[in-house]
Amino acid sequence: CQPCPKGSYSDKENSTQCTLCSEGNYQNSLGKYDCLKCSIGSYCNKTGCTTCDPCDYGQESLYEGATKCSLCKPGYHKENKGYDLCIECDAGYFSVL
Repeated sequence: CQPCPKGSYSDKENSTQCTLCSEGNYQNSLGKYDCLKCSIGSYCNKTGCTTCDPCDYGQESLYEGATKCSLCKPGYHKENKGYDLCIECDAGYFSVL
């Protein structure tokens, strides 16, 4: 028997094929029986992900298993690409995004 490749799983015995992880989920190991949800601050927008991508500058994902990131709401910002969430603008600053 062969292990399921990264980005896929098989949750049944006697399986003849592996199933790709659904959007918002990933698997970074061989031979697994399930996929993992992308963590807060990351996303996967296709099937078969082996990793989740961090949200870009000015964007966040607020829940596990995200398939996309959302822009920071007005009055909030995120200065770097990564898993951080948007934060409030300090006094004396603003954001219209």
